[in-house]
Amino acid sequence: MRPCAVIPLMIMMLLGAQAVHAQVSVAPAMLFVDSRSGIGNLYITNNTSTTQEVTISFAFGFPDADSTGKAIMNYDDTSAAKTYSLNRMIRAYPKGFLLTANQQQTVRLQVRTGNTSKDAFYFTRLKVTSNPQSPNIERRPKDSVTTQITFRFNQILPVFYRKGNVTTGLVVHDVGTSMKDTALTVLADVERTGTAPFIGSVKAELLSADNQRVAFYEATSAIYFRMKDKMDLDIAKATKGQYRLVLTYETKRSDVAAEDLVQAAPVTKEVAVDIP
Repeated sequence: MRPCAVIPLMIMMLLGAQAVHAQVSVAPAMLFVDSRSGIGNLYITNNTSTTQEVTISFAFGFPDADSTGKAIMNYDDTSAAKTYSLNRMIRAYPKGFLLTANQQQTVRLQVRTGNTSKDAFYFTRLKVTSNPQSPNIERRPKDSVTTQITFRFNQILPVFYRKGNVTTGLVVHDVGTSMKDTALTVLADVERTGTAPFIGSVKAELLSADNQRVAFYEATSAIYFRMKDKMDLDIAKATKGQYRLVLTYETKRSDVAAEDLVQAAPVTKEVAVDIP
């Protein structure tokens, strides 16, 4: 008998939790480990009718952008990893398990910093990998080939831990703009200060000479180091003339409790925009 051919397919890499077609759902979408107890809980639910094999792993990384502002994930910054990586301190219990249909598993995360760790805002990315439990290989007639398709899903979410006194802030070094048709593209050169990422939101307002808002942009924001922050505004309502573009960065988000975020004063940057 020929051995069966097993073809694993990695069909989805998710940057957030709660994917529509995911085999398991994960909550919360961002996990802040309690700074006093060092404990955090992750809840994983099997949404399918089959038993799922689930594994937990960690990889240091953070959202970043290239020189054009295109969003990327940076997993290669070894210098940042030496200072801020949570990987050497964090453990998941259990880190691998079977999850039957429509059942939920609580995964406990424990952080132990030890006496040598400096005060800092540590972080990493947690990866939840799920796939249907592998069935037993059945016997087949001689010379037959059995193909087993395995759908494997990765869901990735950020994990944070605050040790001691940490601060954050933001400097907007420069703001560039370009226009194409009815779109205004904004590229802000931003750099966080202090010892923690600047996690919050950003607003961009295009204001006319009489202070009327003609275009608006709002999004969540996470500035870990220095990066190009890209925003696109619809300026279909704007006519020819001079405008003010006002950017405002704040350490607040509707999906994160205020006490989990390292707070800083809002940062505003204003530049002139000429629409021909």
